[in-house]
Amino acid sequence: MKPIGIAALDSFFARVQVILDRVYTTEDALVSARNALITAVGVAEGVTLDVALAEAVKSAQGALQLSLAGGKPTITVKPGTPPQAAAIGNAINGMVAATGKIATELPKLQGDAMALVEEAKSIPAKVPSMAADMGASPLQIPKMLGAVKDNVGTTLAVPGEIKGLIEEGVNTLNLVKTAFGGAPG
Repeated sequence: MKPIGIAALDSFFARVQVILDRVYTTEDALVSARNALITAVGVAEGVTLDVALAEAVKSAQGALQLSLAGGKPTITVKPGTPPQAAAIGNAINGMVAATGKIATELPKLQGDAMALVEEAKSIPAKVPSMAADMGASPLQIPKMLGAVKDNVGTTLAVPGEIKGLIEEGVNTLNLVKTAFGGAPG
């Protein structure tokens, strides 16, 4: 978020940034978990998750077993499993754990983001009077308005980013279930 120079607006956009940071951290955890799977399986970087999971099942040669607890897949590694298959199982479980974080944290953030979106819509109209009240020169106002419009645009996009990441988490879980012969949920 760009600084505006008006304390109330900078404080507002700092709240938006906190939500964005949590979304990005959650997304990074899922990406890292997927990369760990790709590394464990030994497939090319950039391969789709369904292909990586199919290769994981093939590479594990029956050493991994899917169980569902409350709809959440867990991979169990059979005793005596080769290290690569165990690494694959751990990587898949890491990916499932990352999707669990998505399922628990992001719906709460979605409500917070929607409330901020509603508030953000009215901010651009308030900037000229807020800037004048703080003694900003008329030449500073257009720069402030530009930063506000950029920040508002970012704020308006947050709920969509959250929704997309939630859908990605659900899709990831379904791909894991399908790869191991479980029904998607």
